Amino acid sequence: MKRYQIAGVLCLLFSLLLCACNAPPEPAASEPEQAAAEISLTPVTPFLGADNATASKSGFYRLTPNPQKGSNIVYIDYATKAAVYLCSRPECRHNDETCPSWFPFAVGGLFLDAKNEHLFCVGSADTEQEQTEVIWKMGVNGENREKFYTCSPSENLIDMVVSDGSSLYFATGVVDKETWKLKKTLKQVNIESGEAVDLMTYQDTEWLFGAFDDELLVLFFDGASRRYDAYSLETKTSRTVLTYDMNVLSRPSGDSIYLMQPLTDSTAEVLKFNIKTGETVSLCKDAPYFGSDTTTIEDIVDGRIVIHASDTRENDPEKIKRYHYAVDCETGEMTDLPLTYPMGETTDFVQIAADAGEFFVVNSGLERVKAVLNGSDGAPYETEISTSVYSMISKSDYWSGQPNYIEIDHSAIAG
Repeated sequence: MKRYQIAGVLCLLFSLLLCACNAPPEPAASEPEQAAAEISLTPVTPFLGADNATASKSGFYRLTPNPQKGSNIVYIDYATKAAVYLCSRPECRHNDETCPSWFPFAVGGLFLDAKNEHLFCVGSADTEQEQTEVIWKMGVNGENREKFYTCSPSENLIDMVVSDGSSLYFATGVVDKETWKLKKTLKQVNIESGEAVDLMTYQDTEWLFGAFDDELLVLFFDGASRRYDAYSLETKTSRTVLTYDMNVLSRPSGDSIYLMQPLTDSTAEVLKFNIKTGETVSLCKDAPYFGSDTTTIEDIVDGRIVIHASDTRENDPEKIKRYHYAVDCETGEMTDLPLTYPMGETTDFVQIAADAGEFFVVNSGLERVKAVLNGSDGAPYETEISTSVYSMISKSDYWSGQPNYIEIDHSAIAG
């Protein structure tokens, strides 16, 4: 009998050790000097709003469909390169509201505040009767979940989200029933108290598109040109920062706005505009470019501008030429980015999902997964959807085009 008791204790200790090794992150604890320091306004989502994945300095979060119903937040730890449900309960089945990783909707968005102290999830309300959008707030380990902001029935979340660690800044949109135009309201919501303040209103041809120091960058389009205005949180006033032609692509990052100005029908000049000084410098003049509708500034990461361009001038799908390259933000040096993965009968370029120190998290493939979605009548139905397969890769291998992917261990969430 004693032998079996000892064996049972050893098994219990071993299981606890495994849980500790694959546990979700602990709540963030800011050091006093870091907590006291002011954090500049920082975009915390992509430009079109929250995506189904986000990242901190230590790990990567993604929202994945649950084959039974709803979805789960999965956490990938950079150190262990292993994926776990955002749940610390060994007995949990991860498929209902008792699990901190589970949400009742299959599709949603994730982001962290600028201090990485709170995780937010954007999705529908938690009952079938409520179809409004909600921002949920929780700890970085998924615990202490609560509704942070609930839209009215006619209101939707729109544009990017910006944070300074103390507040979130985002826009909600309401369609005017007389003009059928979208009216946006820029809001500031305190992360701790949830107190919301309306800062300004703008139209559907204007977007919250970035941030610089204590100013929010709003991009305007009048049909012929585009303009960046900077809205000061201190003075509650706006100033024009930059105006440029509608065919020029732009992307703000830090204290700069990067531009792609077409020179010919196949090339563009890449420019760097300094928001502080107003100075513009040319980085390179031979970047592949075939029009603003077939060229995208994909990301600005690790000191490089990542660009995707497609040459469709021959109007033949079989003759489309695709380019994926990076431009150094300081030297203007161009680097080809050839890594691809199969996508049906064609291929797509491997994109950076997160900066993980010496590594990148990248989408290195696609997979079909089961999901339960709601139809237009609200009734649930089973289907399959495509989701990204994520891997890790060293930065040097990514920039040099070497497909030395590091597989992420999904054994803890398999089945």
